[in-house]
Amino acid sequence: MNRKTSIAFIAAGLIASTSALAWFDEAQNSEGHEHRSEHCMKGGKHHGNKMGKRGRADHKMMERELSADQIETLTKARLIRRGNENLKLGTVTSTENGYSVTIVTQDNSLVKEQQLAKNGMPLKKFERLQRRIEARKTRENTP
Repeated sequence: MNRKTSIAFIAAGLIASTSALAWFDEAQNSEGHEHRSEHCMKGGKHHGNKMGKRGRADHKMMERELSADQIETLTKARLIRRGNENLKLGTVTSTENGYSVTIVTQDNSLVKEQQLAKNGMPLKKFERLQRRIEARKTRENTP
């Protein structure tokens, strides 16, 4: 190989590598990803998808109280969505914390009993979310 050919190969390699790096950097920025330090220098906070406007809508759902008839309709819809035609809604009874719902088979043998909060969520999940909301409020109010 002569000198001109080797210089041409080196120049082509440098051009290819710098253009590939530039393309990769532009592709990263176009997807909305920022380098963590740049984001933090702008005063940004790292939140998951559950924050923002959707978080406020979820908070409204947490405060909603459904009637026994609405819980019955909601549970029937959930059973239909699961697609098991052998299951049906047994009884919906009001409790201190929400509702107790029984799911039975077509021959009325008990499959399971669910505890639902007043907004229709499973009671354990509702209580866990309530604790998280309260903990977040106390952190925000503490200087």
